[in-house]
This record gives sequence, structure tokens and C-alpha cells, in this order.
Amino acid sequence: MRVNGVCNQRFHANEDELQKWIKVYTERYGPYFWYDEQDWEEHRRKEAAETQAAEAKRLQEERLDPVVTLLATAAGRPLRAKEKRLIESLPDKQMNVFADLMADVVNGLNKAASFYPTHGYGHYFED
Repeated sequence: MRVNGVCNQRFHANEDELQKWIKVYTERYGPYFWYDEQDWEEHRRKEAAETQAAEAKRLQEERLDPVVTLLATAAGRPLRAKEKRLIESLPDKQMNVFADLMADVVNGLNKAASFYPTHGYGHYFED
């Protein structure tokens, strides 16, 4: 907002009037009415960095979700924070090996359970 020196001093001396004009300009031009080109450039850089960080986080969660779901199912409970951090710390190659191993474990348990039918109180009989 461009004003002469007298108005500038008056606005800064009277907080109520200053807030009134800030409100008027915010309604007219938006919350960044006072930005110049340098401010806009910095604002766009920050927004781009935040967007990149959010996308990286989404991709990381998307990559980890099958493993976390598999482990939570196998454990019969949600994973604890430290367990999730351990999984997140694995590089992609190790994560894929780990995911394949856990899938084999879960599939192996399912096959073993279906191979030996239970009778009565959980006893297995091989006929």
C-alpha cells in the first residue's frame, strides 16, 4: 500500500487504523497484498518445496503400505512407531527382498494350516 509519509506515520501510530487498512487490502487483494516480485519468487520456491516434500512422502507411504499391511496382518496388530521407522529406514532393494520374504512366510503359514486339518481342540492329525 503506497501512502505518503504523513499517512504512514499516522497508520503506524494508530494500531486500529493500521489493522483496518490491512483488513481492507486483504479483502481486496488477498493475504499477500504486500508481496513484491522477490517475495513472490520466494513464496513460489517454498510452495514448490512443500509440494515436492508432500509428493515424496506420499510415494514413500505408497511404497511401504503393502509391507506394513502384510506385517500388521501377520502380527495380528497394528505396527508400532519404532517398527514403522525400521521399515522406512530400509533401502528399496532391501525392502523388496524383505517384502518377498514376508509374503513367503505368510503364504507358507497359510499353506501349512490348510495342509493339516484341525480336529477337536486344535490337534493336527496326519492320516
